[in-house]
Amino acid sequence: MSAGARAAVEEIRLNRGPAGLGFNIVGGTDQQYVSHNDSSIYVSSIKENGAAAVDGRLQEGDRILEVNGFF
Repeated sequence: MSAGARAAVEEIRLNRGPAGLGFNIVGGTDQQYVSHNDSSIYVSSIKENGAAAVDGRLQEGDRILEVNGFF
């Protein structure tokens, strides 16, 4: 992505299946993932056949901006 370019934002709704939503996360205020100034939450892995994998839009490395209305 070029300097000043913004990443696309997409709303993804997943229904929890027997194995949950089917992805793992890293980051947050307790365990910063990218740098000491970034407390964002990122997708670390997608579980095979889970809700996220079946949907196909969520990818490893994606930043989670909101969950159920919480930022």
